[in-house]
Amino acid sequence: MANANKNNPHFVPVRIGNQSATATFPALYASTKIIIKRMTVLNGANLAADDVNFLQIQLLHGSDVLAEVDTRAANEGALVAFEGKHAPETDIDIGKGWNLAVRFVKNGAPPTANAMTAQLELYAL
Repeated sequence: MANANKNNPHFVPVRIGNQSATATFPALYASTKIIIKRMTVLNGANLAADDVNFLQIQLLHGSDVLAEVDTRAANEGALVAFEGKHAPETDIDIGKGWNLAVRFVKNGAPPTANAMTAQLELYAL
């Protein structure tokens, strides 16, 4: 019966907002074992891919990066306004009692994030 939870995902939005510098935001506390199916980043404005001036949006457990969207051309690339950009990491096992955070990292001088949100899609085991 536990596998039926895959058909009933939960979505946790982590609002990043309009950041102009590196910042970390609490995302969730896992009271039971869960699977993060994917992390998706949405931005309110277009952000071009750039290998010098780029953003990284990371899902963290402590200092461990579990998933990341990186706007460099060689990675996930440009963000299109109001279109989700998925992190390549999927089906991430999260242990009971883990605290997760989302870190917004600004490298160089990219535009400020515009109403940015990181969305976690997950299901309980």
